[in-house]
Amino acid sequence: NEIRRVDLPMLKADAQFPVQGGLRSMASVPGNHDMLVVSRGATGMTGSGIAVMEKGVLKPDVGAPNGFAVTFPNRVHTYQNEISSWDFMTYAIGANGLQLRGATVSLLSGYIGIFGDGNGRVFTTNGQVIDPEQRRILGSLARPADVPPMVDPSVGRIFFLNGNHIHTADYSTFVNLDTLVVPDAGNEVRNLIRWGEDGLAFLNEKQIVVIRAKGLWKPIT
Repeated sequence: NEIRRVDLPMLKADAQFPVQGGLRSMASVPGNHDMLVVSRGATGMTGSGIAVMEKGVLKPDVGAPNGFAVTFPNRVHTYQNEISSWDFMTYAIGANGLQLRGATVSLLSGYIGIFGDGNGRVFTTNGQVIDPEQRRILGSLARPADVPPMVDPSVGRIFFLNGNHIHTADYSTFVNLDTLVVPDAGNEVRNLIRWGEDGLAFLNEKQIVVIRAKGLWKPIT
């Protein structure tokens, strides 16, 4: 039920902030290291909504649904993925917290998660791509596994982790492009992330696996 901040250059634990009612997930706001978006609620219970914290202080204006995505420094998108109302909402981040800009109950459905790519799009864990400001679906990805994709707009690719394979799709067209075989991927693979300009990393049941792609997937020039 608390957030611990860590000073990475110093490798030292820093300030610690309690979250009243429990913490389900969190994300930093781009460009503001003092601000977090948090999903509140105790484990095993229905969530109690999305809120903004700044320097450990919870802002009073909050959002109702429990899943969320941050796309820009001033935008938060939420999805009610725990009960069957399936509300999708767009908020601006203001001085007092979240300010509702629009909502729809028909955009998505099902017990799925959402996340932002930092480039104005929202992705779902079942492979849908959303324009959150217009609240419309742009397309769907041919997902090879039930693992959330990792999106990197700077190289125009979307990465999928499926067992000992990493698949890629085009960021603009969503068409599958190529596959990288990872012989020692291990079991229970998860949490695929970018590493440096041309690398990827993920977790398995025992360790972190780090891959350098030898010049592939570098930023587009």
